[in-house]
Amino acid sequence: MKFTFFSFVMAVIWSGVLFSIIALLQKNARTIRYLSIKMIFAVYIVSIFRFLFPVEFPFTVIVGDRELYAPIYRALCLDTYSIGSWEFSLVHVVVACWLIGSIIHIYRFYRRYRNFWRQALLSDRPDETQKQQLDRVWEQLSSQKQCQKRFSVRYTNLADVPMGFGVRRPIILLPKAEYTDTEMYYILLHECSHFSKRDSLIKIAMEFLCDIFWWNVSAGVVRESMDEMLEIRCDTVVMEKAGYEEKKDYLGTLKSSLYRMKELQDSRKSLTATSLLTTDKKKQLSKRFALIADPPKELTGIRKAVSWVAFTVVMGSTLLLSYSFIWQPAYDTPRSEIITTSGMNEMTPENTWLLLDKENRYYINDEFNEKIDEIPFEFAQTMIEDGFSVRNID
Repeated sequence: MKFTFFSFVMAVIWSGVLFSIIALLQKNARTIRYLSIKMIFAVYIVSIFRFLFPVEFPFTVIVGDRELYAPIYRALCLDTYSIGSWEFSLVHVVVACWLIGSIIHIYRFYRRYRNFWRQALLSDRPDETQKQQLDRVWEQLSSQKQCQKRFSVRYTNLADVPMGFGVRRPIILLPKAEYTDTEMYYILLHECSHFSKRDSLIKIAMEFLCDIFWWNVSAGVVRESMDEMLEIRCDTVVMEKAGYEEKKDYLGTLKSSLYRMKELQDSRKSLTATSLLTTDKKKQLSKRFALIADPPKELTGIRKAVSWVAFTVVMGSTLLLSYSFIWQPAYDTPRSEIITTSGMNEMTPENTWLLLDKENRYYINDEFNEKIDEIPFEFAQTMIEDGFSVRNID
């Protein structure tokens, strides 16, 4: 097992393919309902694993390309340039730009995160009326065993939708507005579900992944689709045992949040960029509504076992296929490097052949001289596979 430039290129290609498959799987609610959310998350894990482990195994087959890859590789890695005593190739420039870009992106993310956290801590604490409402809702959640831990709640202009923020000491940020007890109940329940699943940590990890591989467009796409799947998973967890009335109230809370977001965006458009971990809710809403109204059915018993075995076989075969071959440039050795003196000639199937005696010993002969040399059996088999003919010795 080894890491090479070519194995890294294959990892980028295959991750792009797998990320595209994820986008197709999430395209509509019907596919999500059929496959189940757990299976789609398993595809995420396989895709990210393939991206982060760009290695070449002993069984990997080399697929040579003389037409497209060879000139690109030559221009990037083989052709060299010099500035004074420093000699470099274009790939050194590319790697330097990659590292500099990654450092800049990670630093910008760190500053945004730190500044947002500081501003969040300075947000308004609940007033007496709001505190009484929160106490009622927290008590209701606790009595129903929906959420045993109370989290800090702040009212702020930083967010245009309710959001949870932070990892070690998470807080819930609410836009400054009036909320009914029902709306507050489902908002807190939704964010508690995110906290229990460590979704903030997943989002931060995805952000770091995208910052490191900032040049890979598919990484940004999978981050957005991951955000959507986290919201859908949260919806299904919250509504797992809900009846018609509960689903109706929950959908009503989502609608009111959407209308409130529209009003806030119209009045302060610049503040939406400050919301670090929010996404465009309007694009997701119709899909989320469909999945809440008709959630994915959990398979049980033999059907569940068969579906997971089939899924594991498909994903395992895909992962194995992605490591089974590697695309890399191929070059024909210049004739001047093959024939170095007048007494040496290139061996080809046209001018060289093998001889086989009655004791199954192989010899090599050619049209340039009469000398016959015995060769090992393994070497003879390799030459036969390369197209050299075999003649029997009488």
